[in-house]
Amino acid sequence: MVAVLLVIWGVQSSPDSHLPTVYKLRCRSATTVARSVDIILQTFCTKLKLEKVDVLISLLCGCALQQSLSMVRHYKKKAGSRPYRAFNADKMEEAVAKVRGGQMSIRRACAVYGVPRSSLHNRVKGRHTLKVGHQTVFSEAEERSLVSHIQAVSDWGYPFSTLDMRFVAKNVLDAADRHVKCFKNNLPSAEWARSFLARHSRELTMRTCQNIKKVRAGITPEEVSKYFDNLSVSLKNEDGSNIPPEHIFNYDETNLTDDPGVKRCVFRRGVKYPERIRDSTKASISLMFCGSAAGEVLPPYVVYKADHLWNRWTEGGLKNVRYNRSKSGWFDAVTFGDWFESAFIPHARRIGDRVVLIGDNLASHFSERVIQAAKDNNVAFVCLPKNSTHLCQPLDVAFFRALKIQWRGILDGWKEKCSRKCSTITKEKFPSLLRQLCLSVCGDNEDKLYSENLVSGFRKCGIAPFNPKEVLSRLPQQEPSAVDENDANASSVAVSDAVLKHLKSMRYGDHDDQPARRKRSRISVQPGCSIAYEELDAAENGPKSLVKSSSKKQSRQRQSKAQSRQEVSVEPSDDEDRSSAKSTGSNDSMDDGDKGQKSRVKSCSKKQTFRRQSKAQRKRELSMESSDDEDRYSAASSDENVEEPQPCCSSGATGKASALPVKCFYKQTASKTASAPVPVPASQNSGRQLKRNVRVPSRYK
Repeated sequence: MVAVLLVIWGVQSSPDSHLPTVYKLRCRSATTVARSVDIILQTFCTKLKLEKVDVLISLLCGCALQQSLSMVRHYKKKAGSRPYRAFNADKMEEAVAKVRGGQMSIRRACAVYGVPRSSLHNRVKGRHTLKVGHQTVFSEAEERSLVSHIQAVSDWGYPFSTLDMRFVAKNVLDAADRHVKCFKNNLPSAEWARSFLARHSRELTMRTCQNIKKVRAGITPEEVSKYFDNLSVSLKNEDGSNIPPEHIFNYDETNLTDDPGVKRCVFRRGVKYPERIRDSTKASISLMFCGSAAGEVLPPYVVYKADHLWNRWTEGGLKNVRYNRSKSGWFDAVTFGDWFESAFIPHARRIGDRVVLIGDNLASHFSERVIQAAKDNNVAFVCLPKNSTHLCQPLDVAFFRALKIQWRGILDGWKEKCSRKCSTITKEKFPSLLRQLCLSVCGDNEDKLYSENLVSGFRKCGIAPFNPKEVLSRLPQQEPSAVDENDANASSVAVSDAVLKHLKSMRYGDHDDQPARRKRSRISVQPGCSIAYEELDAAENGPKSLVKSSSKKQSRQRQSKAQSRQEVSVEPSDDEDRSSAKSTGSNDSMDDGDKGQKSRVKSCSKKQTFRRQSKAQRKRELSMESSDDEDRYSAASSDENVEEPQPCCSSGATGKASALPVKCFYKQTASKTASAPVPVPASQNSGRQLKRNVRVPSRYK
């Protein structure tokens, strides 16, 4: 159906020229267009008195507009229509080569290769060499160069989006000073990007990418090569024979969450927030999986987040599954050691030969008892390079993804069937769901679990069979690709060395250009107040004028503590002696400062001093009260000139107080008081009290 809409303004023809006259003509088939055009021209020319050329131009514009509106992006050829380009391109090239070589005629080549005669004739004569349809903006060599650079940046971890690809094409056009009329502001449209990907569908495709950290992307081919060099030695026995795949194991821990994830569902068109009622929490349960390169999977090891284990948490689970708990819910040195001794060592003993265990090098995995148990049971640990588990660990590469997808399906089905009150997974329900998960991923045999994905993971990681190229091929190419000398466009298509150098610096980083970290300091601002950078006194000290230096504060605190420690309390027995003791103490401290002796003595009270006296001394004092007066007075007169030590000071021969550490002082005091005579109570010898520097307790008065 061809619809023609003509709008003719009769400004020059009739008195009613201010009103438009609209004529609409529908043609039943494309073959009647020519006959209809003639009728239309005669009708409008006689009725509106217009020139035939004006009507013809209006008609052609309407047809072109209608045809452009009816075009489709993906054209489907109608049944019974004329065959167009219905031949094989490879056969056409062979036929052209035969004809140009003189081996066949055009008629003979058409019969042998089944290609149209006119098409073969045009290609032999060099006609119609361009592609059918609108010609591309960029030449074939330019598009090939663009494809190679897009592949290079995606290999280095910085892939292009369609918008990035359009801006790259705009930069190429601007650099060449080329202006394309169909591109607004010389920026290719989204339709150009779709057509470009369709033309190069064998080299490029649109994929949903995942994010990896820079530390994981920073692993270099040199580190991977060094790892495989060490692994080649570890995978051999002492006699030089290779260890079989049944004796090579990989372990790794993971967790299963209480979140079924998102799902594509059918909704009413126009719904702004499509939602689904599913209860979920952030709770997770840790598991340890271990499997061999032959596909054998050991029963998992479960760790709950709890302080105690209950019998309901182990019912209905898989055979030979072990359960444990930890305060954090993750694996630590204790739980890993228990898994190694109770789950892996018995399996290694049944093998009876050297076993290689590959895993990450976490500090919690290696303790003294684990290393000793591995040595006793002929188990060799092989540690993976740092931040390389996404490349070198079989469980991460090929096993855990299928496990998590299956777990979300099982959890979603369980939440759909359970009641409203118990819509979140509990530790009592987890063993049964874990059993269902293991049987769906590792086969129906509970006694021997097997996974084909694990075998593929060991092969993809280059472990069994041993092939380092499996991992090195997934790393970006360090050197530019070789250029074919015979290809004239190869030099422009190949990725330049400067581009690769820039991508290498973006991925691995340049440590020489790291900016020096500035020491931060705290700003003194009143509580509840704000501050701007311009308010800081930049003229004098920059942003440090209102900064309260923490180092000065710490130094003042240390000085105040030192002063408090240097204070020594001297308590003489009389008021007259107190002043003299203070003066002597100050002079002695000055003398000690001149000599460079810095001793610190803790102040102690009278009550603390007498509490620390030995019980034996008190018993002797009480026993001396019942003895004779003569013996007491004779003992007192014989030792009249003996002076007792001060509670916190000891007097030397020169009369200067020498400060001693507290612990050493009390040891010396105890030894002196034990050998010295027992003092007489104050009630019987009050004259001696004035000669002493220590007050007598009130209980002796």
